[in-house]
Order: sequence, then C-alpha cells, then structure tokens
Amino acid sequence: MSEHADLTTRRNRKIVVLGAPIAAGFWLAEGVLHLLVFDRRSAWDILLPATAHEMWMRSLIACAIVGFGVYAQLLVNKLHEGRERYRALFENALDAIFLADAESGKILDANSTASRLLLRPHEEIVGLHQSELHPPAMEDDSRRLFSEHIAQIRIGESAQPVEHVALRSDGVEVPVE
Repeated sequence: MSEHADLTTRRNRKIVVLGAPIAAGFWLAEGVLHLLVFDRRSAWDILLPATAHEMWMRSLIACAIVGFGVYAQLLVNKLHEGRERYRALFENALDAIFLADAESGKILDANSTASRLLLRPHEEIVGLHQSELHPPAMEDDSRRLFSEHIAQIRIGESAQPVEHVALRSDGVEVPVE
C-alpha cells in the first residue's frame, strides 16, 4: 500500500472513531433531555425511545451528524492533501523560492534551493527582511521593487521579472531574477 493510501485510510478511520461517539452522545443527550423535560419515562427510554416517530427523528438527526462529520473530514483531508502537494512543489522546486509577508517584508519561508543559493540555513533566512537578501547598497532599490511587485499583484496584474542581485553568506553577489 502506498504511503498516500495508508494516510488516507488512517484519516478515514478517524471519521468513524470521531463520528460514532458524537452521534452516540447526541442520542444519549436527547434521551436525557426527554427524560428531564417530560419526566414521564424510565431511564431505559433514554436508549430506546417509546414512539416510532421519536426513534426515526433521533436516527435521522444522528445520521445527519455522522454525515456532516464525514463530509467535514473529507474536506479536511483534501486540505491536507493540497498542503502536502504545495509543500512538495515548494521544497522540490529547482528555483529558489522565498515567501515574504506583503505588509512587513519579512521572509516567512524559503525552500532548500534558496538556502543553497544564499549559502545560509533555512533558520537563518526565515525572519530576515526581504531587502536583506540583497547587498546593502541596493536596499532602497530592493524595497522599492518589492513594493511595486506587491502593488501589481493587488490590482490583479502579474509581477514582471526583474534582474537583481542576491547576496550569499560568503559575500559573493549572485545575479537573480
């Protein structure tokens, strides 16, 4: 069995493990509520309702709760799969990728190619201001280009590539786009 299939199987088991107790909890809570509110039943009626109508209603609601839980878990699974695909694409990209916060300019993440490009560990790159990826003499230009790119993206335009220079940890300036 592939790793992906095994992960999906474990997630689907979680649906049953979490959905069944929630439905059982609803069933018992509904029975206790009827026992306390109507005060005309025995404790046994908590598990088995006295009328077929109530049995059907409780069953339908319990099934709806389990169904909603299954649907929610399937959505969560898709979200996780999308994140896993994004992470794989990000990490295995042949180009250096830096993810920066648009407001602060701080680097939030970088892939392993970015670490090799700058000759810096990932932990050292994350948290830097994007302008610190370039030579100090180009700081103003780096900040301006970054702001222009953000402005273009916000109005729905594609940011055009610009030739620039990155500064490696050994002081060598590397041309980048």
